[in-house]
Amino acid sequence: MWSKIINFWLKVPEDKMKIIDQVFEYFCDATFMIDDIIDQGLVRRGQEPPYLKYGYPSTVACLEYVHYKMIESEEAAGELLYADDLTEGKYTFATVYAIDILKDQEVYEILMSKPRY
Repeated sequence: MWSKIINFWLKVPEDKMKIIDQVFEYFCDATFMIDDIIDQGLVRRGQEPPYLKYGYPSTVACLEYVHYKMIESEEAAGELLYADDLTEGKYTFATVYAIDILKDQEVYEILMSKPRY
């Protein structure tokens, strides 16, 4: 809905608007998960938040997956990536948040449990 209102002025092609909508949805989902971890929320939209239901490691892994899906959507569209820079890399967004909000031992355990490629 919001995109149709904004696109009234921007006149973005429909195929690009679908990608923008998808990336925005991914971004909102990830933002809610991060927010719940930061403020230790007990309820999100009437349900238990993911970090309580599945634990921190699974939630951070999910955040990384959602971030990857955002990048994948943008790459499929051939657009520049919002998080692709020379210092951080484009696949570390959720990990940086996790390091900022979790205790060192929790971060270490999460990173060590990640599959090696």
